[in-house]
Amino acid sequence: MKRVDSERRQYLIRVERKRARRKHKQQHGGSQGRGTPARAKEKRTVKAPEEFGIFFKPLRKRVCEFISELREAIGKGKRPVVIDFTGTQRMAAEGTLLFKAELCRLIRSYPGTPVSCLAPRDDKVSEVLKQVGIYELLGFDSKIKPSHDDVVNWRHAHGHGAQGKKYDEILGHYDGIIPNRLAEGLYVGITEAMSNCHHHAYIWKRKDGLNADPKSKDWWMFSQERDGKLTVVFCDLGVGIPETLPVKRPALWKRLIALQKRPKDGKAIEAALKESRSRTEKHYRGKGLKQLVNAIEQFPAARLLIMSNKRCYDYIANGNTRVVNYRDSILGTLIQWTVPISDLPAPPQ
Repeated sequence: MKRVDSERRQYLIRVERKRARRKHKQQHGGSQGRGTPARAKEKRTVKAPEEFGIFFKPLRKRVCEFISELREAIGKGKRPVVIDFTGTQRMAAEGTLLFKAELCRLIRSYPGTPVSCLAPRDDKVSEVLKQVGIYELLGFDSKIKPSHDDVVNWRHAHGHGAQGKKYDEILGHYDGIIPNRLAEGLYVGITEAMSNCHHHAYIWKRKDGLNADPKSKDWWMFSQERDGKLTVVFCDLGVGIPETLPVKRPALWKRLIALQKRPKDGKAIEAALKESRSRTEKHYRGKGLKQLVNAIEQFPAARLLIMSNKRCYDYIANGNTRVVNYRDSILGTLIQWTVPISDLPAPPQ
């Protein structure tokens, strides 16, 4: 009996050694002594937040943490990355646009890292991901067809520099629906945001811990009609308005320093808006950031949000303004116009 036990033990030892050799060969590429570690073939899952929103502080914190984890996984890792949307329940326009911009930049900067996703349980969220092109970015073949009214009205655009024709891609649908003065104001405001992005946003590397240095000066844009409101959102992943002021507007920055030794980002944004002037003195450049306000100030209850890094300047067309301070930085600038189109006068027939 002991002899049988001994033989069985020796047999198991030989089997285990063979397994160990096979595992080593898989890990190190056999006789070449090279290869990808087994753990590098394992997928890394990054869980998406329940709600993509960045205006309210708790939501913003979670979205910024998620994007930071995604940067680390895609930019510094070697494993395939899976974004888990299964628990996502709501996609707000501003948070969704920031996420899409970050995802687009990361996929372009790190093409060697495969990125895929797990679809959300919520069908409406899945419709949004398909409608705004996020599924396409991830190579996810979804058969779902957007059908909700507040989803099929989402439109998106992506470009570089001042491209007025891109305006039609997201707002051309509203020609004849919204008053001409609103359409013209939004056109001027959006093209001014594009120009500001091109001339100011990408003056040095972004402080996100990655070595990615995009050569193109990208911007991303959404429009959404929902609950009787038209929302237009514009985003760039540059260094932010407060970071550019000392370089691009030194006289204004000196005045801010004289009033406050360390001007807060919100005050810097507010000052840039109030004292905005053309950088080039050319008539077609408009009046800088002031045009962002001019786009809506004639329309009661219209609203403008300018989020840059850790601050938000909130302007309502009735003259009320406030500055919101955050702990979490979006590492870029996001501009959102909201106009209640259900209360606007009907366009002339």
